[in-house]
Amino acid sequence: MKTLVTNDDGVYAPGLWTLVAEIKKLGEVVVVAPDREQSGVGTSVTFHQPLRFKEVPSLVTGVPAYSVEGTPADCVILALRYLFPDQIGMVISGINEGANLGGDAYISGTVGAALQGFLSGSTSLAISVGSWKDPLFQPAAHIARLLAEKKPGTDSLPNPVLLNVNLPNLPLD
Repeated sequence: MKTLVTNDDGVYAPGLWTLVAEIKKLGEVVVVAPDREQSGVGTSVTFHQPLRFKEVPSLVTGVPAYSVEGTPADCVILALRYLFPDQIGMVISGINEGANLGGDAYISGTVGAALQGFLSGSTSLAISVGSWKDPLFQPAAHIARLLAEKKPGTDSLPNPVLLNVNLPNLPLD
């Protein structure tokens, strides 16, 4: 099964590709992300205009990447239902710059994408680093990989589950 990686910061956001490089260590990964920054769109989906996607150059060898003219939730719906039906085992959204805590989680595109994965029956993670200035993505990517390694459906990680993980902007140690 493939892992779908998406975000709300756009297909070429550095946090996304740090996450992809780390998750690729576990197996097959595919990227389906917005073609531009989509922070604050929550769970919104596109209804009144065409939803277009295209394959784009990947920043990690062996990982197909697609950009979508839509929201993070659109990306997850498109990936799960049309691009890779019955092939996605987990959805990971991030790595977001800035925390998604409290009421912010309701408008977060990062959380909205993970929620769409969860509502579609996939174990889903939203990963954020609590900093807008010089975020440390590698420690967050490492934690995301550790969570993704947990076997869904066991005592350690129910299936499906939605986790909104917010990490401090600190080195792993």
